Amino acid sequence: MITNLFSTKLSTKIVQAIPALVQVETGVWQEVVIGIDPGASGAITVLNAVTHEVVEIIDMPNYRIDSKGSAAHGKLRVSPNCLALRLKKYRGSRCCIEKVGSRPGNALGATFAFGQAFGVVLGVCAALDMYIHTVRPQDWIKHFGEEIVDGNDKKCHRLAAQARFGKVGEMFKRLRDDGRADSALIALYYINNASKYSDNLQCIQNELSW
Repeated sequence: MITNLFSTKLSTKIVQAIPALVQVETGVWQEVVIGIDPGASGAITVLNAVTHEVVEIIDMPNYRIDSKGSAAHGKLRVSPNCLALRLKKYRGSRCCIEKVGSRPGNALGATFAFGQAFGVVLGVCAALDMYIHTVRPQDWIKHFGEEIVDGNDKKCHRLAAQARFGKVGEMFKRLRDDGRADSALIALYYINNASKYSDNLQCIQNELSW
């Protein structure tokens, strides 16, 4: 299930979500869709909405907070400023963000960190006038069926991404590349399922407390 969150256009009318055309480094204008694994060690993948080819993969910009006087060993947090800089050329595009939630056994600090990262990503995308959708992990994982044998095994995610995006398969080969794999598969999931959902986004003023 894909959830339409909001359009940043302040209106009570139905607004047509027209996908942005962006000019990539090759000078070619493309219609793109963005998939985001919103964790501090997650990633962003930009796909061509027509060919499904990878336009760009961005490791989540992050920084470490001080931990007992040592920033070098502190906890990772998403950097909103750097994220905005990396995504500003995709202003107005469609994006699909994994809707993270707490899991049984998660420590309170970990739950807070997940929520904070999700909120930062959501805010940056909204500020860039993106048309935002969210998807639960179990929904996009289920979509790929037998390609992801074990949804909890990140190696399966990486192998699925390598199979789907063979031209850039090297981008998913390391253990720590699971965020890249997830973001790429999330973007592809959205492209494959977007036709089931209306691209007309309704803005409800009382839900947008500006």
